[in-house]
Amino acid sequence: MCGIAGIFEYSHSKKVSLNELTKINDYMQARGPDGSGIWINQDGFLGLAHRRLSIIDLSENANQPMHEGDLSITFNGEIYNYKKLRDALIEKGCHFKTTSDTEVLLKLYQLHGVAMLSHLRGMFAFAIWDEKNKILFCARDHFGIKPFYYSDNGKSFYFASQVKALLQSSTIDTSPCAAGQVGFYLLGSVPEPYTMYEGIQSLPAGHYFVVHTNGQRESKAYYSVKSAFIDAEQNPLSDFSLTENLYDTVKHHLVADVDVGVFLSAGIDSATLVSVASELNHKKLHTITLGFEEYKNTQKDETVLAFMIAKLFQTEHKNSWITELLAKEHFQKIMDAMDQPSIDGINTYFVSLIAKQAGLKVALSGLGADEIFAGYPLFSRIPKMLRYLKPLSFLPGLPVSFRKMTYKKLNKKQASLIEYSCDMPRAYFLSRAIYFPWELNQFLEPDVIKKGLAQLNLLERFKSDIEGIQSKQFQISALEMQWYMRNQLLRDSDWASMANSLEIRVPFVDVDFFENCVGAMATQSVTKKILARAPHRSLPDSVINRKKTGFNIPIKKWYGTEYIAQKRGR
Repeated sequence: MCGIAGIFEYSHSKKVSLNELTKINDYMQARGPDGSGIWINQDGFLGLAHRRLSIIDLSENANQPMHEGDLSITFNGEIYNYKKLRDALIEKGCHFKTTSDTEVLLKLYQLHGVAMLSHLRGMFAFAIWDEKNKILFCARDHFGIKPFYYSDNGKSFYFASQVKALLQSSTIDTSPCAAGQVGFYLLGSVPEPYTMYEGIQSLPAGHYFVVHTNGQRESKAYYSVKSAFIDAEQNPLSDFSLTENLYDTVKHHLVADVDVGVFLSAGIDSATLVSVASELNHKKLHTITLGFEEYKNTQKDETVLAFMIAKLFQTEHKNSWITELLAKEHFQKIMDAMDQPSIDGINTYFVSLIAKQAGLKVALSGLGADEIFAGYPLFSRIPKMLRYLKPLSFLPGLPVSFRKMTYKKLNKKQASLIEYSCDMPRAYFLSRAIYFPWELNQFLEPDVIKKGLAQLNLLERFKSDIEGIQSKQFQISALEMQWYMRNQLLRDSDWASMANSLEIRVPFVDVDFFENCVGAMATQSVTKKILARAPHRSLPDSVINRKKTGFNIPIKKWYGTEYIAQKRGR
């Protein structure tokens, strides 16, 4: 995993500023402390930059930007099937100078052009400059694991792995984005493709675009989570082995030339990964668990059960306690690292910090299992809302009246149950909302609220993202993967890990694993408990039957109102 950046002066009104590109690249130093590279093409109108965290092919030959004939690339991520692709390319007569996955991407583009994307299994964001055709080809992985932000002012095209990196350029439009602001207050994260700035957007997951020398930009989707669910319902898998698919994805995610660890909690997801990875890994597996002083000897303390799991699978285990003092010591570092506002990610920051201190560059996370295998309470709650409360939602005046009458007696979500139970988009919004539209005037001006709500058009986007999917469980899963997982969990994992120069890999968020699992789930039950029994060495009942608690941290005690006010007053 690395940091990428680039500038394309397609109007030819000026040449790429080496100083400007260097500033953008240097801001991402934590993403790639092992190396830095900048390349500007011969005519001076295109520049690529790269910060390297060396994980596959540790030699200098794999440094970036990398070149192959008329092609140059800057690439962030990992291609997990690169060895298989490399062998196939060699059979076709290709010759390689490195053992890196980056060179595989260049060779694939030479042979297939943009169609190369259909061959990739991994997490990635990259840009390829095609000197012969004078085009910049940019792409992002299927699920949006790796970030790709860009800005186009009508003369110049900028891109980088971080929003704050792009802000190092004085040419970026930094006026506030209404949709980004409203989206954050509604959902707790900034929904793609928006950011907090009008001049910066995110390339959507599963998309690519080509930028031409006249500034024309053609954006296209090459993958759709919604389409995968629809295809699963129309063409279900009859021959499916969860064990086989689980071992396959973990095996691919263990590919590295450095040690790989696992973030271990007391939950099914991470424990399943530990069981499989400890069997597949040639070296003793490293596991990392966080404990919090405030949770010692309570139900929220995961360290005891995590230690038992680590002992069972004979891992090299490290348990670290996060104190209030340490949390406050890192507060400003966390705020600086948080690329966009989020209500989450602090837990991932600290577990990444501990993993880095343990000498790791790569760690596996159980992120994504809940979204695929219906692990959250909302998977059972939403269908009940639609079944029992939907008729009441159509009674004239009742939904709003009920909310206004009960708002002070009930919590706001309970008071809004009838108002948001008429269909799946509204029920999902109720389940994930942090604030409701009628609360936004506490934070934003009326014109910003009006503009932001219109731009976001959330309920229509939710509707579009599940249109054609029949199963209620699949509808919720599709929304979770395209909104909560993508805009919050994956994004927070990226900034929080990269701030500590650590690569997080997510074996459950794998295109092959996902498609095979949902293909089977269209006709058979595949639950979290079944997942827990899929490894050759099944998890103990104490883990399987443990009530789900989530990855809780005592954030209110650490960073209460008084502490935040004190920090702002400095």
